[in-house]
Amino acid sequence: MLTVRPLHHYDSIGLLKPSARSDSGYRLYGQDDIACLHQIQALRRPALIGKGESAQLRLIDGDEVITVPVSAMRMLVDFLAHMAEDEAMVLVPQEAELTAQQAADFLNVSRPFLVKILEEGKLAFHKVGSHRRVYFKELIAFKDESMAESRNTLDDLAKQAQDLNMGY
Repeated sequence: MLTVRPLHHYDSIGLLKPSARSDSGYRLYGQDDIACLHQIQALRRPALIGKGESAQLRLIDGDEVITVPVSAMRMLVDFLAHMAEDEAMVLVPQEAELTAQQAADFLNVSRPFLVKILEEGKLAFHKVGSHRRVYFKELIAFKDESMAESRNTLDDLAKQAQDLNMGY
């Protein structure tokens, strides 16, 4: 069911202007306006296809049908929520090449410390001229490995503290 409220809104934002107005000021819509209104209404009702992780959202954009995995929509919702909280968000392709400074910033370490890690062979890199470059996917893998190693070390320390009855 359609009320007059969305028609007034569509008119105010220029999305759907009436073809004419009656002598008393009522909006009058022609066949083309009605077709446009149907398209607007279809765009407001995306179709959910499937269930669970394989579900997809189908949107109609003009003559084009866009199918978006629900997981991508969840990511978009999370992204928008972070933006609403004024948190910085960056999308980085997996194959992106980062400078040593960018990689250090991502890991929250100093550039000289990162260079040491690179030179020790703990993190893969390549050179462009004399400049070190790190692939983002390699950086993510290194960070995940480092976090897992840190968790294991903390677990070991907690176990030692319990074995020694240190009150933890």
